[in-house]
Amino acid sequence: MNNSESIVVVPSEQDRHRFKYLFIIGVLFFVFGFVTWLGSVLIPYLKITCELNNVSSYLIAFSFYISYLVLALPSAALLKKQGLNVGCPSYSMMKYAGF
Repeated sequence: MNNSESIVVVPSEQDRHRFKYLFIIGVLFFVFGFVTWLGSVLIPYLKITCELNNVSSYLIAFSFYISYLVLALPSAALLKKQGLNVGCPSYSMMKYAGF
């Protein structure tokens, strides 16, 4: 092979879709992580503003984390029934809506 020749690897259509899905999952991971972190940072300010005691202020964080546990089983059943392509966006919309 000459020095002037180079090999160009063109990703297939399937590889492009995998990258897109991986990117979406990565973005959702950071969004959920940021919201989780933001809730714990806001607890002292909510405690002052809303005049909450310690138990009431930490129920805010508890309610956010318990939503993962409460929605785990219904979302698993939804994913098993509908598959990943339909089930993941449905679960995300349920979580955003607060169900």
